[in-house]
Amino acid sequence: MTTVTEIRSISLFCATSSSFIIIFPGAKLAVYKIVGGIAVLLTSFWGTLFMLDTSADNPITDPSACPEGQKIALTRPFPVLEGHAYKAALPSLANLSDSNAKLFYSPASLCEDNEILGPPHTFHAEIVKTGFGRFSHFGDSVIFSSSDNSDPNSNGRQYVIVIPSKRR
Repeated sequence: MTTVTEIRSISLFCATSSSFIIIFPGAKLAVYKIVGGIAVLLTSFWGTLFMLDTSADNPITDPSACPEGQKIALTRPFPVLEGHAYKAALPSLANLSDSNAKLFYSPASLCEDNEILGPPHTFHAEIVKTGFGRFSHFGDSVIFSSSDNSDPNSNGRQYVIVIPSKRR
């Protein structure tokens, strides 16, 4: 049977936070501060992950949906440059494209079956090597790769360049 003295040495009521704290005989206050700090940090981390995960399911604003604006369908066949890179001519949008003097100028987005691809303004060597939706609207064409590195000539997906109605 546990005596009152043993109970007092095992537990303590903390009046400042109105919570019940278990204290182990011989433990220093610094240990409890460290453990408490770690608990707060982990709770904050997991809470943030939960909030980010639940906000991603918001159907009102789907960040992966193709944006509104002037849409121009890319026409097949897309010549393969090398690796995962394909090219589509866009001479009518050359004035809006990136160039050596304006590397991040193009407002264009590239969509694959109403899903936005990217990142935009990617170096061509990275599109060739990595792919996975990277693209570059440069000069009179767009250099791009499909979202899963499949051949855009035969994967059955529609590719559309979108110029937003308002410049970013």
